[in-house]
Amino acid sequence: MHRLTTVLLAMLMLSACAVPPPLGEEPAKLISGPIPVKTATPATEALKCLGRLPRPPMDLRLAVGDIPDRTGRFNYQDIGAYVTQGATHMLISSLGAARVPQVNRSTTAIMEFELAQALNQRLGEGRVVQAGSQSVMFRPIPKGMVLGSTHYVTGAITELDFKVVNNSAEVTIAGIGAGAKSYAVQIGLDLAVTDTRTSQIVYSKAWRKQAVGYETSANLFRFFDLGVKGGAFAGDVLFDISIGEQPTEPLQGAIRWAIESAAYDIVSELYRTGAACDQHLTTAARERRDAEHAEAERAAAAMPIGIAEPQVARRDEALNAVPAEAKGNAAPPPSLSLDRVPERQGCRMLGGRMVCDR
Repeated sequence: MHRLTTVLLAMLMLSACAVPPPLGEEPAKLISGPIPVKTATPATEALKCLGRLPRPPMDLRLAVGDIPDRTGRFNYQDIGAYVTQGATHMLISSLGAARVPQVNRSTTAIMEFELAQALNQRLGEGRVVQAGSQSVMFRPIPKGMVLGSTHYVTGAITELDFKVVNNSAEVTIAGIGAGAKSYAVQIGLDLAVTDTRTSQIVYSKAWRKQAVGYETSANLFRFFDLGVKGGAFAGDVLFDISIGEQPTEPLQGAIRWAIESAAYDIVSELYRTGAACDQHLTTAARERRDAEHAEAERAAAAMPIGIAEPQVARRDEALNAVPAEAKGNAAPPPSLSLDRVPERQGCRMLGGRMVCDR
């Protein structure tokens, strides 16, 4: 009986620690935790490297459209949506890390409100401003003031698969056990880059990322006799002591990594940087890009000579013309996404298409 009393008293003492402070007392001190830091993934440094490269003399302004969650996975009882609903903003941040010129097309409500008020001459700067030769109190709106995009990015999070990999090993001897588990959740992302003026998709691709988790544990299961012969505690009672670790890659962080990898591929293609910043990627990511480039070269080499090959559309060069003396740097190598397809022997450009002699 003495043992049972001791156990009950210990339980009461522990429960007393959770009693809230009485009314009128000072608020409980909040736990501050670690300091905020800039978000980074293994692809972030490669994006920053792209931002430091000299830019070719081309007119490029990207807009990011809505990138919704199209996985169809939703938990109505607990966490709600499994994947982030902010993929659009993740891509905007990723392109910003690469210093790509962007125009806002995802959250335009404030811009549209102020533009409407300015057109009605109700919006001002709080001071007198010059509108040509006139001094006015409202914000003047010259024609063509709002920048347009040259290309825009759209897409969706399209995959969410649980337990695509699930391995475990456990052993228990005489009530003492240990085990280890590994598992993976897979997400998929599809994006496309569209020329704003022509509506032609100039680049599209799908990315996939696995979020991996590992679990190790050590357990002790023992039966103890409390010495009570009757009542609820009669007989042996099981005591369970568990010690374990469960490091898991954050799912939303895995999505950000996939989006930053996608942004790196998109910017590399549009600016035709090739592998200039690939050294900042992980080894597996470099191998993946090398394999993709090699596959593209093989596909181009295997294309039948006698078939007219369509030219990938590029923005009107008359609008983007830059004097040769102002270019400064040598022209970058051609790209299949924004440059003309290189002419082959026995081929010629005709009406925007490459025609080859049979």
